[in-house]
Amino acid sequence: MGGFFGITSKHEAVLDVYFGTDYHSHLGTKTGGLAAYDEELGLQRVIHNIENSPFRTKFGGITNSMKGKAAIGPSDASVTLTRSRCCSIQSAAPMPS
Repeated sequence: MGGFFGITSKHEAVLDVYFGTDYHSHLGTKTGGLAAYDEELGLQRVIHNIENSPFRTKFGGITNSMKGKAAIGPSDASVTLTRSRCCSIQSAAPMPS
């Protein structure tokens, strides 16, 4: 079963989302990802297959390169980017089996 963990904050959110997504992923999870938005860098996103390895193994160094005050970490989900006049929204929906 997939889901996502996300945060919007006045402070950096990537590390918290990294640990929250890692906590919610489990053996048998097929995909995992992290996406963050920073005003200077824009949208950053990474998705990996984690079916045969833990989340931390695939995403260990991501907290050094990704930054943002809004972040989301989907597991077993496809990431969708929606843009509107006011903002961009990152959301997740379950992937078909």
